[in-house]
Amino acid sequence: AAVLRLQKKFPTRPLHGMDVLVAGNIPMAAGLSSSSSLIVGAAEAAVAANNLDTFPAQLVTLCGEGEWFVGTRGGSADHAAVKMGRQGSVVKVRFFDFAVEEAVAFPDDYAMVVCDSGIQARKSSETRDQFNHRISCYRIGFELIRQLFPQYRALLQHLRDVNVRTLNVPLAKIYRILLSLPEKATLPELQAMLPGIDLQALCASHNPPADGLYPIRGVVLFGLSECERSAAYVQHLKHGEIETIGQLMKVSHNGDRVVNYTADWQEIPYLNPMDNGYILDCLSDLESGLPERVIRAQLLWQPGAYSCSLPAIDLMTDIANRTPGVAGAQLAGAGLGGCMMVLCQKKAIADLQNNLKKMYYEPAGKEPSILVCRPVAGGGMLKISQ
Repeated sequence: AAVLRLQKKFPTRPLHGMDVLVAGNIPMAAGLSSSSSLIVGAAEAAVAANNLDTFPAQLVTLCGEGEWFVGTRGGSADHAAVKMGRQGSVVKVRFFDFAVEEAVAFPDDYAMVVCDSGIQARKSSETRDQFNHRISCYRIGFELIRQLFPQYRALLQHLRDVNVRTLNVPLAKIYRILLSLPEKATLPELQAMLPGIDLQALCASHNPPADGLYPIRGVVLFGLSECERSAAYVQHLKHGEIETIGQLMKVSHNGDRVVNYTADWQEIPYLNPMDNGYILDCLSDLESGLPERVIRAQLLWQPGAYSCSLPAIDLMTDIANRTPGVAGAQLAGAGLGGCMMVLCQKKAIADLQNNLKKMYYEPAGKEPSILVCRPVAGGGMLKISQ
């Protein structure tokens, strides 16, 4: 995938191959970007072997597009993390156009603990269909907003542009935009709303869902609120507000959550309300003028409904969140298997490991797979002189 994308980028230079030995310790199909890491490594090697003139930001974009080769239509965030990491720091990047904005020190007394559910998140078959289905919901929702609000069309290049800063509107307007989107709709219903757009082309990368429904509003709200959470993350990190970061992680996971667990660990279905009443309640909170209600109605505290977790991962996050010393836990990666990640005080790591072993791994008959992680430098070439 990496070499094919580079060859397309440099069409007049036939690329030659390499003898490659691959080794690594990133679990496969665990939502930890093992494929993205392999693609970045292969691209680095191909660039060096062919003496190609590239720069880091360009390489990140090319690697992201190269991974489409496997059939998923994801972005370049994983590849950016692999390439642009800085030791001991959290790096904030932006896309369209890609740039590194700043790096903020990761707190010394915390660790990011990554815990594998033991359920593989393979990008094939039904898993790939569901992943691509959610991407189509983003794209259809974006086209609906452009269609329904033509006064903003010139400002909307990507879904992330639906915010108070780009549109220069109060937050209440963003909620009214969301209110105009269908909660769920079939593809024919959506096509009737967008007569000038070929929705079959937007949905060509996946088989239709079993129920035929596209949860447009919940997916769009998840995406918009994730943008707000990521923007706020660095500011809270700068000020050492780890508890707030943990709360943001919990809200983010709720956007992916599919089940909940009661105080006595009984599993119950989890459904984020996305009906008109929910949006109208947010508007009511905003317009109340009461500080507590206004804060509650801010977009970053709305989980949305992406729903790509699994009951096992929901259980793991609830075990983690009920462990003293844990700030927050959430799904890692695209979901539908793989891992969850926990922001945890270092002194609480042993308790977290014991709780997960006793309450998840042993009852599930799975070997514990818990990685205590720290930020490291990004990918690059190591030249060995003889």
